[in-house]
Amino acid sequence: MGYSIIIRNGLVIDPAKGTSEKRDLYVRDGKISLPFSPGAPLESEVRIIDAEGCYVSPGFIDAHGHFYTDGHQLGIDADTICPSSCVTTAIDQGSSGIYNFPDFFKNVMLRTTTRLLGSLSITNTGVQMHPQEEIQNPEYCDIVKIRKAFSLGRERLVGLKVRVHAGATREFGLAAIHRAQEVSRLLKSEGYNCRLTAHFADLARDVTLEQVLAALDRGDVLTHMYHETGNRIFDENGEVLACVKAARERGVLFDACDGLGHFSFKSLMLGMRGCFLPDLISTDVVRETAYRQPGFSLMNKISVYLAAGMPVEEVVRRVTLNPAKAYGISGAGSLTEGCAADIAVFRLIEKELLFEDLFGGSLKAERIAVPMATVRDGLIVFQQTFL
Repeated sequence: MGYSIIIRNGLVIDPAKGTSEKRDLYVRDGKISLPFSPGAPLESEVRIIDAEGCYVSPGFIDAHGHFYTDGHQLGIDADTICPSSCVTTAIDQGSSGIYNFPDFFKNVMLRTTTRLLGSLSITNTGVQMHPQEEIQNPEYCDIVKIRKAFSLGRERLVGLKVRVHAGATREFGLAAIHRAQEVSRLLKSEGYNCRLTAHFADLARDVTLEQVLAALDRGDVLTHMYHETGNRIFDENGEVLACVKAARERGVLFDACDGLGHFSFKSLMLGMRGCFLPDLISTDVVRETAYRQPGFSLMNKISVYLAAGMPVEEVVRRVTLNPAKAYGISGAGSLTEGCAADIAVFRLIEKELLFEDLFGGSLKAERIAVPMATVRDGLIVFQQTFL
C-alpha cells in the first residue's frame, strides 16, 4: 500500500530528535513513514499538502481541559475545539470521578476522533463549580473503586486530579492531597499509568504552597502556575519562591494551564524574567471559554507565548513532547518513523493583536499562529481550503 498523505516543503520541528529542518513528511497506514524511493510512482489517492511557509510538528497535546460533553457543567466537545487548533490529543482533568467515569469512558472518550485521555477526580463525581464546588473529602478517595476505574480505562486514564484550594478542601486541608498521593503511589506500584495533577489557587488559611509542593512526587504536575490571586509562585518582590524552585529541581512539573481566572500577563512576564517557564502549556478550556478571549484555544496560547518571547521550537516542545512524557502518552509528541501520524501544520503570520487578561494586563503580539491542517492517526481532520 502506498502513501496516504505527503506533506511537502514544510519546516519540520521534531522535539524528540531535537531537529528543525525543511523536508517532506510521509504518512502510510496511519503511521509516520520513511521517504519513498526517488522516482517511485504515487498512488492516485495520495493527499498532497503543500506546507511551504508553514511549520510542521507532532500533533499538539492540550494537557488540561474539560471534555465530558453533556455530562458536566463545563464540558466541551473535544472534536469541536481540538482539530481546528492542531490538537490531536487532549487530557480531561477531573471532570469525572469514580461514579460517573464509566459513562464518560464509554460515551465520550471512546467516541471522539481526538485522542481523549483523562485524570480521574478523587471525588465521587468530579470537579463541580458554582454554586457548589465538590468537596475534597479524603474518604472519597477509595482505592478499591479507583482501581476499578483504572482497570476499565487502563489505556485512557493517566492519573488522579486533586484540587487544593479553600473552596474545595474546606476543613480537610491537606488531607485530600496526601490521600490522593498514597493512592497514586499504590496504583503506580501495580503497573498503572498514574501521576497526580494538583490544582492550586486560593489556599485555605492553614495550607501553604510549600506544603502542597512537598506532597507532590517527581513527575507530578502543579497547574495554574501563573495565576494572579491568592497564593502565587512569586514573592512580594516578584521573585520565584525558593520552595517552587526546589520542587522543580526534584522533578515536579509546572503547567501554565491558562484558564480565564487563573492567569495574568503580570505573572507570565515575571516567569519570563526569572527564567521560570512552564514545562507544559495548556488551556483549561471549558464550554464557556472556547473561541472567546482570553481563553479561546491552544493555538491562541501558542501565540501568547510567542509574543512573550519564547522561541517557536520551545513552545512546540511544551505542547508536544513535554506533555507526552509527563503523562506517559506512548507514541505521541514525536515524528519518528513508526509513530502514529498525529501531525500539526501551522503558519506564523504578521498580525498585530492585543491580548488582555481579566486583571487589566495586556500583551501586544506582532505575529500570531494560525492552524493550517491537522492529521490525526493518519487522517486529515482539519485543513484550510487554501492550503
